[in-house]
Amino acid sequence: MNYRNAVEHPGGYSGIFKIQNFALELDDRVSEPCWWIEKNGRSEPKSSIREDSAGIIKTLLALAEGIVVSWATDNLQFPQFMRIAFVPKEQRDPNIPIPYLVTASAEVEQKLANFIRTQQDSSEA
Repeated sequence: MNYRNAVEHPGGYSGIFKIQNFALELDDRVSEPCWWIEKNGRSEPKSSIREDSAGIIKTLLALAEGIVVSWATDNLQFPQFMRIAFVPKEQRDPNIPIPYLVTASAEVEQKLANFIRTQQDSSEA
């Protein structure tokens, strides 16, 4: 948030947003691109653009997933028969950790449970 504020309000309360491209260090190593904020003549710690981008991408993908699931939930072809359900982490296959699935609606599940109960009762009689 501080980076955004520094970009949108240059020289303002959040400070000055700085970006450094690849650089040759004193020990002949090449440092990766980084960014930081300078405020009141002092620099905040530099942050790796690569590392920060990984977190940003993960967050954007989670947002996109939520949007797609929300749209799909509202646009099921037969909502009286199906629904989209969230699968808790502990119940997911570690090889295919799918967080959402399409399954029977609560109404269909109830009718199936009633049917199975009726079948069991009639076979016991």
